Amino acid sequence: MHLLNTSTPVGRKVLPKLAGMGRPLIRTKTADLRAAGVQLVPRVAGVRQGEIMLDDGRSLPVANVIWCTGFAEAYPWLDIPALPPDCRGQQHRGIVDALPGLYLLGQDLLFAAASETLPGVCRDAKYLAKRLAATRVPQPESEVQSGRVARLGS
Repeated sequence: MHLLNTSTPVGRKVLPKLAGMGRPLIRTKTADLRAAGVQLVPRVAGVRQGEIMLDDGRSLPVANVIWCTGFAEAYPWLDIPALPPDCRGQQHRGIVDALPGLYLLGQDLLFAAASETLPGVCRDAKYLAKRLAATRVPQPESEVQSGRVARLGS
């Protein structure tokens, strides 16, 4: 927003090189994510006994997966036996009926023509966040304090 534009020397130099190429449309700073309560973790290496396994050997209990893969729908590297072949066709506003706990965001025509755009994905994400918050099971404070359960925004 402030650096790569036609008013700055670096913007005038870089913008012509970016023409016709894919590029991020937003910039999220790590400090802002941490301030919002987001915990950064290493890459997911797999799943074992219902828990996400990270590259560093740690595991995380995960109740929900929000699949925000974006534009292309080609995942030859992904093997999920329980995933319905047409999970997009079996969802409503990002909630996959056949697999409780699996949600979709940011995909073309997921809910509307704008679902893959920033305004559209924001609208879809707000709807999904409200649905998840409404179905969230409160955790005992002792589990939250022990670190067994992550609390967003804390």
